[in-house]
Amino acid sequence: MAMFNDQLRQVLRWLSRTPVFAAITLITLAVGVGANTVIFSVLEGVLLKPLPYPHPEQLIGVWHTAPGVGIKELNMSPSNYFIDREQSTTFQDIGMYTGDSLSVTGAGEPEQVRGLDVTDGTLPILGVTPALGRLFTREDDSPGSPETVVLTYGYWRQKFGGDTSVIGRSITLDGKPREIIGVLPRDFHFLDYDDLSLIVPFRLDRNKVKLGNYSYQGLARLKPGVTMAQASADVARLLLITNRSFPPPEGFSVKLFEKAQIAPNLRPLKQDVVGDVGNVLWVLMGSIAMVLLIACANVANLFLVRGEARQRNRVAYRFRRESQPHHSPNAHRELRSCVSWRRFGGGSGDCRHSWNRTIDSGGYALRRHRERECPGASVCSGRGGARCVYFRIGSGTSFHQTRCAVGIERGRKNGDLRRGRK
Repeated sequence: MAMFNDQLRQVLRWLSRTPVFAAITLITLAVGVGANTVIFSVLEGVLLKPLPYPHPEQLIGVWHTAPGVGIKELNMSPSNYFIDREQSTTFQDIGMYTGDSLSVTGAGEPEQVRGLDVTDGTLPILGVTPALGRLFTREDDSPGSPETVVLTYGYWRQKFGGDTSVIGRSITLDGKPREIIGVLPRDFHFLDYDDLSLIVPFRLDRNKVKLGNYSYQGLARLKPGVTMAQASADVARLLLITNRSFPPPEGFSVKLFEKAQIAPNLRPLKQDVVGDVGNVLWVLMGSIAMVLLIACANVANLFLVRGEARQRNRVAYRFRRESQPHHSPNAHRELRSCVSWRRFGGGSGDCRHSWNRTIDSGGYALRRHRERECPGASVCSGRGGARCVYFRIGSGTSFHQTRCAVGIERGRKNGDLRRGRK
């Protein structure tokens, strides 16, 4: 943790030294990463997450195709629904549904709301458990039985204020009274239908059903272990039975349905929910990923340009240092630190001081640029290839102030202290 904090401080210090460069870099990366995050969140919620129903892998959309008449996608018909539900060996159950618009009277102000017509097995296939009351039964979905309705949670709160005694009350829909038998849970959404208020049963009469009328959507739940291919083969078998079990509508013949070559076109139910939006989202995700790559390339180019500029500045600085000799503040300090008084006498004594080290700093050798009034100075070799300078001061003379200006020049690896002019 301490290492991380230290590195973080270094990064922040570096960013504070170059605020414009840091701002451009951070904004470029933020735009690329932010756009990818938003699009991926939508993509993950729409395409990658499973449907919010129990065992969503078993849910399929029941569609057909009619290549004989050039129809690629054909919906569900009541005749197919009855035969599939009665004789299928691969479905746990099958349901049929379609959107509707219902007028509500007898409970406050009249209004027009969105509704849904379903068969009795549609909601149980999705694993719905009502918040209040019950769902539809086969009796509710049969003609001649009392008409019923199920409320969505939002409409129940809006219209009835969340009153739990609403079960058993009557509400008039399209001029017909219906009994409220249940309320759906708060978090339930029927596929891609938004703002639903009421759900009513179809109440189809099997004896009046004829071939055709492919105007409804179907969904089914596969039995455990059944594959899509097995279900398609089963539905293809049932299509032949359907053509023999129901009469054609007036003005049509069974041969017309046979020439249409109607075949099953089953798909995962999620494909019905997503539709063509999935392809658009994948294309959008790829485009945004390219934007992120371009942003990273731009940031890399900024670093390269900045690094090249710093390299040019570094070379120019070194060139100025080499071309202009300057005073080294450490030279005299090093000289004074190594002075050793060997002897100091008032008569014929002499004093010597020696510099027994080589000063070599970064490939630069020190030399004596100017020497004044330094009598008796001589140079000899010392230990380790070093140079030694001896100064002799005679009797009766005073110790003259000596100023030795030291310059810097590039030299050999072992520094050379040369004797300058007096």
